[in-house]
Amino acid sequence: NNLDTIEPGKGYYISMKEAANLTTIGSAITSKTISLTKGWNLVGFNSIEAKPMANALDSIAGRYLAVFAYVNGKWMIHDPNNLPGSDLTTMTPGYGYWIYAVTDTNWSLQ
Repeated sequence: NNLDTIEPGKGYYISMKEAANLTTIGSAITSKTISLTKGWNLVGFNSIEAKPMANALDSIAGRYLAVFAYVNGKWMIHDPNNLPGSDLTTMTPGYGYWIYAVTDTNWSLQ
């Protein structure tokens, strides 16, 4: 399949046979709000810098149960109810994140 359009706020995982660079052309992201539906949401992190999980997810505090990301060859988790058991501590631009929302909500990026 061809990937013709990349939407702001959406997360994408691309299976590659070997390492490669992805060059994109388009307009700068203007919206800093991502709609989340109840259940799992694959999203991108629209920021120019990495942020601690608590800061990045502040606008949806209490409305999500977990965040997963595939980083350096392994799955990592952020569980706001079990911070000592969480190994995902930072949200980084360029990564996709699975967020489990307990209700429909809007994630406002700071």
